[in-house]
Amino acid sequence: MRALLMDELTEAGYLVSQAVDGAEGEQKLSQAASTGGFNLIITDLKMPRVSGRGLLAIVKERYPTVPVIAITAYADEPEVVKSYHTDFFAYLRKPFKMEELKTAVEAALRNRVN
Repeated sequence: MRALLMDELTEAGYLVSQAVDGAEGEQKLSQAASTGGFNLIITDLKMPRVSGRGLLAIVKERYPTVPVIAITAYADEPEVVKSYHTDFFAYLRKPFKMEELKTAVEAALRNRVN
């Protein structure tokens, strides 16, 4: 899934970085902070070491202006539903159409600029 998302978003003209899990995502966030950071985070909720929810908490604490898009196959969990309404910019349930993701990415980046 990561490779597909990376290919699609790169082909759409975005500069993309990927992490194998939330812990690596946290490391990449810290490393990129000195060079301007990331404009957007896309995360799965179920990941080893640091979950997507854990990564979201890190982003909100350290980089509060960076929007986070969540993707997951677990859309019915009460915590996920609550998180969507309070913390995530967008929430996509697998399987989703690539156009849905691209629309969410465009909206998140447009919203961040404004």
